[in-house]
Amino acid sequence: MKDGYIKILEVLEKQNYRLKCYYNTCIKLLDYEVNDFDIIFGKKIYIYGCGDIGKRYYEIIKNYADVIAFIDQSPQNNLYKYEDIDVISLNEFNNNIKFDYIVITLEDLYQAINDDLIGIGIDADKIKSIDEIIC
Repeated sequence: MKDGYIKILEVLEKQNYRLKCYYNTCIKLLDYEVNDFDIIFGKKIYIYGCGDIGKRYYEIIKNYADVIAFIDQSPQNNLYKYEDIDVISLNEFNNNIKFDYIVITLEDLYQAINDDLIGIGIDADKIKSIDEIIC
């Protein structure tokens, strides 16, 4: 019985952490504006995550950066496009297409996604967390 409570607490702690990351990123995005000195200004980028944060981030930067595609674990949930931008899975990612950055919009999963991207041969310097960009 005690083990069951511990597992429930662990799940609740993970959910709490995820919600805190989501909330903090949403608050930062409210004040974020792209400027000439922004790291993504004029760059070709992928946005990793086509959820609320990824879509909001896209709406902010779409006139300042060339968004090649969204990368998402569940591209079928996004009907393979968001506006006119393709939504692809990591398996569909083509490392031969020139790009400057992949911006990961899932702060709570950043390390796991970063490791996956490095594992398929992406240069670590091309991987950015949204927190790194909007702070």
